[in-house]
Amino acid sequence: MEEDGELVGIRGFLIDAPEFGVLRSRRDGAIIIENGRISATGDYDDLRRRQRPKPVRWIQHGSVAVFPGLIDCHTHLPQYSVVARGESELLPWLRQYIFPVERERSMRAWQSARDAVIGFSSSTCLPA
Repeated sequence: MEEDGELVGIRGFLIDAPEFGVLRSRRDGAIIIENGRISATGDYDDLRRRQRPKPVRWIQHGSVAVFPGLIDCHTHLPQYSVVARGESELLPWLRQYIFPVERERSMRAWQSARDAVIGFSSSTCLPA
């Protein structure tokens, strides 16, 4: 997305977490990416006016949501052992195969798998 040393800005409806357990939103927000890392977040107008050593290449695609640092690691880990079983509608399949397997799984097993996934640089992993 960016060339070496290029500053890239992404504009949109910004939702971030300035501290654990707190979400913040900015209707016209933005992030600045510098050397492959997020270097600033804030209101678009404030970030646009700020003096920088290089110009910012802005990416603006209308109404988009921007979640700095969020990777959706929607895994369905407990379901892997029963994937592609059953030939029925969704709810009977869930009741017969998925729900029993999910009840059998302990939180400790899920945490172990989550830790392995996070080890590959994901920032968030929640059970489905």
